[in-house]
Amino acid sequence: MKKLFSWGWNNILFLSTLFLLMFIPLYPKLPLLDLQNTWVYIRAEDFLIIFVLVLWLFLFFRKKVTIKTPLTVPIMIYWLVGALATINGVLLIFPQTPNVFPNVAFLSFLRHVEYLTLFFVAYSGMKDKKFLSVVIGVLVFTLFIVIFYGIGQKYLGFPAFL
Repeated sequence: MKKLFSWGWNNILFLSTLFLLMFIPLYPKLPLLDLQNTWVYIRAEDFLIIFVLVLWLFLFFRKKVTIKTPLTVPIMIYWLVGALATINGVLLIFPQTPNVFPNVAFLSFLRHVEYLTLFFVAYSGMKDKKFLSVVIGVLVFTLFIVIFYGIGQKYLGFPAFL
């Protein structure tokens, strides 16, 4: 039991990645919090992602994981361009456009940052090539559940979530 707990703690980012690979596609996009004057909602997955990112930051500051990956620079450039485009839109384009809300643009940009940060979590969690077969297995399992639920929506009256 002690060995299993030790393995679990040493691979907590890998286990978190597996959980998020199943949870994000399968859990309905039900809003938990409504943000005023927007059509943006905070969902359960946002809290789970923040929890995993805090865990990753904890390990990062303890120097257990690193931000060095083959895609770090392109991701940083993407975030920079997205931030500049959002700032440009908020300052120059949105004031002349009716019924456009700057806070929605900012929240949309944050959602893109939120999802891309999971790349660093998954990259840090993949310590061994043997883990790849487990990831593929989880993805295939999740896909079959999605297919089953889709068939259930079509023929068995399962509820549809937007």
